[in-house]
Amino acid sequence: MYKRVKKLNLNTSDKAHGKLLIKNLFTSLLINGKVKTTEKKAKELKRYAQAKISKFLNKIAKGEPIYRKTWLQQNILGSNAGYKKAINNLKALNKEFKITIHRIGFRAGDGATLYEVELINSDTKENE
Repeated sequence: MYKRVKKLNLNTSDKAHGKLLIKNLFTSLLINGKVKTTEKKAKELKRYAQAKISKFLNKIAKGEPIYRKTWLQQNILGSNAGYKKAINNLKALNKEFKITIHRIGFRAGDGATLYEVELINSDTKENE
């Protein structure tokens, strides 16, 4: 039976632009822990980040030390300072992490609904 492969659906004229947009949002999410964006981008970012981070954590759990550096070079855009912040945020995560989406209001310029995508370690929230 045919099963459709889910692809990015951001209504961009160029597919490469849509992929790079999601990759930029993913980089910001790993470095800062949260990102403000529109609903469609937030849903795509959540799906993308869930897959990438869970694969990363599985590889690290198996004990592949070189994988961390190559994964960062492939999936994170930016400088070495960004790598260090992203590594610290990823070290804090465990396999029960969550990516949540919350509606936070409207954008001032065009009135688009803004959402906040947040990376949460589920153990830390339960202990608080």
